[in-house]
Amino acid sequence: MSYIRGGTGGQDDATHKAHCTRVNEGVRWDPRPASTMTTVGGRSVTMTGGKLASWRSRRRGGGSCVVLSGVEFGKGKGKEKEERVGNVLCVEGYEAAADKRVMEILESVDTVLSAPPLPSEILGRCKIFLFTTSSHPPATGNKRLKPPSSSSAGTGNGKTVERVVGCVVVQPIRTGMRVLQGDEGGMDEGKRKRDEVVVVGEDAESAGDAYTSSKAVICSPTRLPSKIGIHRIFTVPKYRGLGISKILLDVACEKTIYGYTCDPAKGDVAFSQPTSSGKALMDAWGRGGVMVFVEDEQQSDAEE
Repeated sequence: MSYIRGGTGGQDDATHKAHCTRVNEGVRWDPRPASTMTTVGGRSVTMTGGKLASWRSRRRGGGSCVVLSGVEFGKGKGKEKEERVGNVLCVEGYEAAADKRVMEILESVDTVLSAPPLPSEILGRCKIFLFTTSSHPPATGNKRLKPPSSSSAGTGNGKTVERVVGCVVVQPIRTGMRVLQGDEGGMDEGKRKRDEVVVVGEDAESAGDAYTSSKAVICSPTRLPSKIGIHRIFTVPKYRGLGISKILLDVACEKTIYGYTCDPAKGDVAFSQPTSSGKALMDAWGRGGVMVFVEDEQQSDAEE
């Protein structure tokens, strides 16, 4: 995040500090009641049947639903013998605008990933899975890292607090594009004819009639059936390498479509324009079966 030191009467410094805290330490998650707003992007949302019942239940539970509790993570990481546990929460996209905490999380993730905010029409059809914990991250070197205490947030009682340290934004989709591997298509890896492929992600450089890239994802242009699309995935730096992203992705596969568990190895899951680290996660977790999809409103027509 770029800013001007001392700019706007010190406001830029305060904004930058708050952003760094959210990105590096997570957003504080207090079990307070959610707002009673029922709008998305300033537009009224009419909820009936199951959605209305879910909304009323979430209002009583602070605007989110715990879908997995007491899950262990980071086992065997670090020198400490401490057990690390967390919870996975689910927030419906059509409720996100009513919760300042969720919007702060989404804004921070978009900034870090250099991604534009999701349009309200798309966000309204998403599910947002959050990983919260008050457990310490593992020590690095001889120094133990600790999550910020509530005193650092201004409460002054010195107790550790629950923070959101991981986030996945997912929606049902219709189609994805298969990721090409190696020398598929009879061309060398990383170099293919422009009219034969779709190149997404970062560092997609063009070279004559071919695309050459070390970080971009090269896909077949043919759209294939898929089930869910991962718009955003992020873990705060202090908690990376502890399996949190995998936990969130596994829960998203099980909970996004009612009565159906998505299998990434069968192409049920697609990522949206992954970064280099996202591509590594996509390959490792998806066992080579994860596809790529294009973020557009047409995908929003998929049935939930």
